[in-house]
Amino acid sequence: MVEPNPSKGVAFCMLTNLIWGVVPIYWKQLNHVPYLQLLCHRIVWALPTLLLFLLATRQLHVLHHALCDWNLVLRYASSSLLLGASLFTTLWAVNAGHIVDLSLAFFVFPLLNVLLGIVFLGERLRRYQWVAVGCATIGVLVVGISY
Repeated sequence: MVEPNPSKGVAFCMLTNLIWGVVPIYWKQLNHVPYLQLLCHRIVWALPTLLLFLLATRQLHVLHHALCDWNLVLRYASSSLLLGASLFTTLWAVNAGHIVDLSLAFFVFPLLNVLLGIVFLGERLRRYQWVAVGCATIGVLVVGISY
């Protein structure tokens, strides 16, 4: 088992958010390509990329284990559909010139995740977490109203 490393987690989170924030610039450069074609390429190239990664990290057994568990296959399939819908929406929004709307949605989405966690999973936020959620909500409202 891998030991938890909060510093590494924060670094990966920041890197992921940086990449996710820059990706619309990349998609905008490809606005001459139909967004459905971009989506199809992303889907088709995901499998070989995953297989290469699993081979390189000697973790191919994880895929085998996942494919043998029907419940896990359904969970991954559901997750894949949601991720596909998210990517489709992202590609469409960038190509249709709705980048600010898309950015606002990316700010709202984590707040919805927090709300869903509280309502459906019974999660409880600590004081500073409530402060952070409140600040983020105010920021979203300011940007949303001024836009």
